[in-house]
Amino acid sequence: MYTELAALLVLAVLSLHDIRARELPPRMVHASLALVAVLRVAEYMLHPPAPPAPLWLYAAVDAIMLAATAAVAALGLLGWGDVAALLIVAVASPLPSASSRIMPPLLPTLLYYVAMGAGAALTNFALNLIQSREELRKLPPRYRIAYALLARPVEARKLMERPGWWYPLNLCGRYSLRFNIYMNPEDVAEELKKALGKGCIKYRDRLWASYAFPGVPLITTAYALALVLGDKPLLAIACTSL
Repeated sequence: MYTELAALLVLAVLSLHDIRARELPPRMVHASLALVAVLRVAEYMLHPPAPPAPLWLYAAVDAIMLAATAAVAALGLLGWGDVAALLIVAVASPLPSASSRIMPPLLPTLLYYVAMGAGAALTNFALNLIQSREELRKLPPRYRIAYALLARPVEARKLMERPGWWYPLNLCGRYSLRFNIYMNPEDVAEELKKALGKGCIKYRDRLWASYAFPGVPLITTAYALALVLGDKPLLAIACTSL
């Protein structure tokens, strides 16, 4: 359990960097991985595990999930820092925790992470239906549901002056379902200034913008849930579905 606590601690520290800059210091990531790996090996040497399934099976499951998230990151839909955080989870907890029956913690961590993202999208959808219904109707039909789930209408002036981590999706009449996750707020402000100079947007125009949530804090929370709740809620849902 000491390894899991250390992993949560380093993930919490990395979360602060992710919140501030939406990126992680490579040296800190490498040091975190090394620390967690050493602690995991030492703890298993002192207390050899007795997993319910062969070790190679858990290693294969973790490798498949990490490869899938790496593929998503390669497409620019997920930050590489998020993949690094998931790798720390896999190294810290390669076998089922005390609260799990059979799943390695990486799997419930990913599922809880996706569930939190889905909850945020559904909440955003409800807020848009309540507050921005008229603006939704002005969108091309093919984008309405996606924008209702993923974006909010924000005044161009606000995006230019305080972009934060909001990214416009419909600049100068071009509609998109994705944005460059490696753009900094300064880059967004500069892009908006160029659009304003071209005359294709005005200060008071309301643009649909998507917020870049920091992934590492969500992964850290999901990992904590996986350690506390384990896979029991997921197995219960699966059994109910069957």
